[in-house]
Amino acid sequence: MIGPGIVRPFDTLAFVGGVQGVKTFENSDGTSFDAVRLFNATGVALTAGRPYIVGYDGDEETNPFVFVAVAALAFPVWQVIAVNATPVAAWDWFGYRGIMPVVAILGTTGIKDDHFHLSAAAPTGLTEAAGQPARTLATIGVLTETANPAGNYRFNLYGERAQVAA
Repeated sequence: MIGPGIVRPFDTLAFVGGVQGVKTFENSDGTSFDAVRLFNATGVALTAGRPYIVGYDGDEETNPFVFVAVAALAFPVWQVIAVNATPVAAWDWFGYRGIMPVVAILGTTGIKDDHFHLSAAAPTGLTEAAGQPARTLATIGVLTETANPAGNYRFNLYGERAQVAA
């Protein structure tokens, strides 16, 4: 929980891409999630509900941005989830904290209430973190309902930097 005087990780992005850079989305069940506006620098259209990695460069027209090449990353990074299907080279919203829908849960059917991370071995979806139910440095959040490899599920994003798992 964020206390007095503590800012959320993206609050310093007042305006990016010509619009407000951070905002809160309200879900139909009364829950919410915080999102940041990022540039799609992946070279492909993005899928809503899929995880991506945040990157930074010196170009204000494309900074900050999302990309999917996670294999070379061995340090804590911001992992976000696309709110919408995002065209190539476009700005859009990406959830980083709170309850939001996800797709592409990779792993065994029947997974429930477990910790998940983005893995370099499977960068297009969330994979179950090792040593469950313990939380690891790679954990991005917790699935809140039973999942199988395809679908749309509620996910509680921690809103913290996480280590990309190998």
